[in-house]
Amino acid sequence: MTDSDTPIRAARRRACLLLLAVALALPGAARAEEIIIGEEYGAAGTNAPQNTRLWWVSGGKTRSAALLALSQMCRREGGGECKILGAFSNSCQTYVRSKAGSLYAGNSAGPRGATLAAFRACGKDSDVRQCYLVSLPLCVGNGYAASDRQGGGTADERARLTIEMQQALDQAAR
Repeated sequence: MTDSDTPIRAARRRACLLLLAVALALPGAARAEEIIIGEEYGAAGTNAPQNTRLWWVSGGKTRSAALLALSQMCRREGGGECKILGAFSNSCQTYVRSKAGSLYAGNSAGPRGATLAAFRACGKDSDVRQCYLVSLPLCVGNGYAASDRQGGGTADERARLTIEMQQALDQAAR
Protein backbone atom coordinates (compact mmCIF):
# COMPACT_ATOMS: atom_id res chain seq x y z
CA MET A 1 0.00 0.00 0.00
CA THR A 2 1.30 3.46 -0.85
CA ASP A 3 0.80 6.62 1.17
CA SER A 4 -1.65 7.92 -1.45
CA ASP A 5 -3.99 4.93 -0.79
CA THR A 6 -4.44 5.83 2.87
CA PRO A 7 -6.78 8.88 2.47
CA ILE A 8 -8.95 6.96 -0.01
CA ARG A 9 -9.28 3.99 2.31
CA ALA A 10 -10.08 6.26 5.24
CA ALA A 11 -12.78 8.00 3.20
CA ARG A 12 -14.28 4.64 2.20
CA ARG A 13 -14.24 3.47 5.81
CA ARG A 14 -16.05 6.66 6.93
CA ALA A 15 -18.60 6.24 4.12
CA CYS A 16 -19.29 2.62 5.12
CA LEU A 17 -19.77 3.56 8.76
CA LEU A 18 -22.10 6.40 7.77
CA LEU A 19 -24.16 4.04 5.58
CA LEU A 20 -24.39 1.53 8.43
CA ALA A 21 -25.55 4.22 10.84
CA VAL A 22 -28.20 5.42 8.37
CA ALA A 23 -29.37 1.85 7.68
CA LEU A 24 -29.79 1.14 11.38
CA ALA A 25 -31.80 4.33 11.83
CA LEU A 26 -34.32 3.49 9.08
CA PRO A 27 -37.72 2.03 10.10
CA GLY A 28 -37.76 -1.73 9.59
CA ALA A 29 -33.97 -1.94 9.37
CA ALA A 30 -31.85 -4.37 11.34
CA ARG A 31 -31.83 -3.60 15.03
CA ALA A 32 -28.47 -2.78 16.60
CA GLU A 33 -28.71 -5.83 18.88
CA GLU A 34 -28.78 -8.06 15.76
CA ILE A 35 -25.24 -7.00 14.91
CA ILE A 36 -22.89 -9.28 16.82
CA ILE A 37 -19.80 -7.66 18.21
CA GLY A 38 -17.42 -9.79 20.23
CA GLU A 39 -18.22 -13.19 21.68
CA GLU A 40 -21.59 -14.90 21.33
CA TYR A 41 -22.41 -18.12 23.16
CA GLY A 42 -24.80 -20.98 22.58
CA ALA A 43 -25.58 -23.97 24.77
CA ALA A 44 -27.23 -27.37 24.37
CA GLY A 45 -29.03 -29.76 26.69
CA THR A 46 -30.83 -33.10 26.44
CA ASN A 47 -33.37 -35.20 28.31
CA ALA A 48 -30.93 -37.63 29.92
CA PRO A 49 -30.72 -40.57 30.09
CA GLN A 50 -32.91 -41.09 26.98
CA ASN A 51 -31.13 -38.44 24.85
CA THR A 52 -34.15 -38.22 22.56
CA ARG A 53 -34.66 -34.45 22.80
CA LEU A 54 -32.24 -31.61 22.28
CA TRP A 55 -32.66 -28.00 23.41
CA TRP A 56 -30.58 -25.13 22.02
CA VAL A 57 -30.14 -21.53 23.03
CA SER A 58 -28.07 -18.90 21.28
CA GLY A 59 -27.33 -15.23 21.66
CA GLY A 60 -25.70 -15.40 25.09
CA LYS A 61 -23.22 -12.60 25.70
CA THR A 62 -21.37 -14.81 28.19
CA ARG A 63 -21.01 -18.56 28.71
CA SER A 64 -22.91 -18.39 31.99
CA ALA A 65 -25.75 -16.38 30.39
CA ALA A 66 -26.18 -19.06 27.70
CA LEU A 67 -26.14 -21.84 30.29
CA LEU A 68 -28.68 -20.02 32.48
CA ALA A 69 -31.01 -19.47 29.48
CA LEU A 70 -30.69 -23.17 28.59
CA SER A 71 -31.44 -24.24 32.15
CA GLN A 72 -34.58 -22.08 32.16
CA MET A 73 -35.68 -23.46 28.76
CA CYS A 74 -35.18 -27.03 29.93
CA ARG A 75 -37.26 -26.47 33.06
CA ARG A 76 -39.99 -24.82 31.01
CA GLU A 77 -40.08 -27.37 28.20
CA GLY A 78 -38.64 -30.58 29.56
CA GLY A 79 -39.22 -30.71 33.27
CA GLY A 80 -36.38 -31.61 35.60
CA GLU A 81 -34.81 -34.20 33.34
CA CYS A 82 -32.51 -31.81 31.48
CA LYS A 83 -28.81 -32.57 31.29
CA ILE A 84 -26.64 -29.63 30.23
CA LEU A 85 -24.32 -30.79 27.46
CA GLY A 86 -22.22 -27.63 27.40
CA ALA A 87 -21.68 -24.21 25.89
CA PHE A 88 -19.79 -23.07 22.81
CA SER A 89 -18.88 -19.73 21.25
CA ASN A 90 -18.23 -18.24 17.82
CA SER A 91 -18.58 -21.60 16.09
CA CYS A 92 -21.05 -24.27 14.98
CA GLN A 93 -22.08 -27.27 17.01
CA THR A 94 -24.28 -30.30 16.47
CA TYR A 95 -25.00 -33.70 18.00
CA VAL A 96 -25.21 -37.21 16.61
CA ARG A 97 -26.84 -40.10 18.49
CA SER A 98 -25.68 -43.70 18.21
CA LYS A 99 -28.18 -46.54 17.93
CA ALA A 100 -27.32 -47.32 21.57
CA GLY A 101 -28.46 -43.79 22.54
CA SER A 102 -25.13 -42.11 23.28
CA LEU A 103 -24.67 -38.50 22.12
CA TYR A 104 -21.57 -37.23 20.32
CA ALA A 105 -20.79 -33.54 19.84
CA GLY A 106 -19.18 -31.95 16.82
CA ASN A 107 -17.82 -28.40 16.88
CA SER A 108 -16.17 -26.50 14.05
CA ALA A 109 -15.95 -23.11 12.37
CA GLY A 110 -18.57 -24.21 9.82
CA PRO A 111 -21.77 -26.27 9.92
CA ARG A 112 -20.48 -29.04 7.65
CA GLY A 113 -17.29 -29.41 9.69
CA ALA A 114 -19.30 -29.64 12.93
CA THR A 115 -21.52 -32.34 11.44
CA LEU A 116 -18.56 -34.32 10.15
CA ALA A 117 -16.79 -34.06 13.54
CA ALA A 118 -19.87 -35.40 15.36
CA PHE A 119 -20.18 -38.35 12.97
CA ARG A 120 -16.46 -39.10 13.30
CA ALA A 121 -16.76 -39.10 17.10
CA CYS A 122 -19.74 -41.47 16.95
CA GLY A 123 -17.94 -43.68 14.43
CA LYS A 124 -15.08 -44.24 16.88
CA ASP A 125 -17.43 -46.12 19.23
CA SER A 126 -19.81 -47.73 16.74
CA ASP A 127 -20.47 -48.34 13.07
CA VAL A 128 -21.00 -44.88 11.52
CA ARG A 129 -24.03 -46.30 9.68
CA GLN A 130 -25.64 -46.60 13.10
CA CYS A 131 -25.13 -42.89 13.90
CA TYR A 132 -27.94 -40.39 13.32
CA LEU A 133 -28.01 -36.60 13.27
CA VAL A 134 -30.11 -35.23 16.15
CA SER A 135 -30.18 -31.62 14.96
CA LEU A 136 -28.83 -29.49 12.17
CA PRO A 137 -25.81 -27.52 13.42
CA LEU A 138 -26.39 -24.33 15.37
CA CYS A 139 -23.87 -21.58 14.67
CA VAL A 140 -23.29 -18.58 16.94
CA GLY A 141 -21.10 -15.57 16.39
CA ASN A 142 -20.43 -13.11 13.63
CA GLY A 143 -20.57 -14.03 9.94
CA TYR A 144 -23.02 -16.95 9.89
CA ALA A 145 -26.02 -17.06 7.57
CA ALA A 146 -29.48 -16.94 9.15
CA SER A 147 -30.04 -20.57 8.15
CA ASP A 148 -26.94 -21.60 10.15
CA ARG A 149 -28.20 -19.79 13.25
CA GLN A 150 -31.34 -21.91 13.71
CA GLY A 151 -30.31 -25.48 14.52
CA GLY A 152 -33.06 -28.09 14.63
CA GLY A 153 -34.16 -28.70 11.06
CA THR A 154 -36.84 -30.97 9.67
CA ALA A 155 -36.70 -34.74 9.86
CA ASP A 156 -36.10 -34.84 6.10
CA GLU A 157 -33.19 -32.38 6.34
CA ARG A 158 -31.60 -34.38 9.17
CA ALA A 159 -32.11 -37.69 7.31
CA ARG A 160 -30.56 -36.29 4.10
CA LEU A 161 -27.52 -34.97 5.96
CA THR A 162 -27.21 -38.20 7.99
CA ILE A 163 -27.04 -40.26 4.78
CA GLU A 164 -24.60 -37.81 3.20
CA MET A 165 -22.22 -37.97 6.21
CA GLN A 166 -22.49 -41.75 6.55
CA GLN A 167 -21.62 -42.20 2.88
CA ALA A 168 -18.74 -39.72 3.04
CA LEU A 169 -17.18 -41.44 6.06
CA ASP A 170 -17.84 -44.89 4.62
CA GLN A 171 -16.00 -43.85 1.42
CA ALA A 172 -13.11 -42.36 3.42
CA ALA A 173 -12.71 -45.62 5.35
CA ARG A 174 -12.23 -47.65 2.17
